[in-house]
Amino acid sequence: MAVPGVRVADPSYNAAQTVALIRQAAERKAAVVLFPELGLSAYSCEDVFHQRALLDASLEALRAVLAASAHLSIAAVVGLPLQVGHRLYNCAAVVHRGRLLGVVPKIFLPNYREFYEARQFTSGETASCACSCRAHRLACAVVPAGYRRREPVHARGHR
Repeated sequence: MAVPGVRVADPSYNAAQTVALIRQAAERKAAVVLFPELGLSAYSCEDVFHQRALLDASLEALRAVLAASAHLSIAAVVGLPLQVGHRLYNCAAVVHRGRLLGVVPKIFLPNYREFYEARQFTSGETASCACSCRAHRLACAVVPAGYRRREPVHARGHR
């Protein structure tokens, strides 16, 4: 797990911080490095998540991470908001060697106390993801910090 310093609504800066930590993890021979949800945009953008400028900049940030990973053997899971049609999703993107292996939208959106993700995002309840990375299979779940589930989380159809 890597936690970059981020700036709210500054995906270019956040991508640079993320890439630096991916390189550092690769130098240490890690196979996979995980980043916080919405790390490319920052978690606390609230209504700014719906602005085209932030969504476009987040996609550009993902492209920068993809380009930087092209010659690295490490897989990375980065978080960003993605709009599909008229729906906005809180997603984890799996990148490896310059390729986007998969995108997983968050299913369980907290909507209590300081969390109001259901106001910003659509649940990815019908989506699932399994990504091949060399001989390994990755299954991703995007959950709130501190979330505890009693049974394992599996990508549908991949137990």
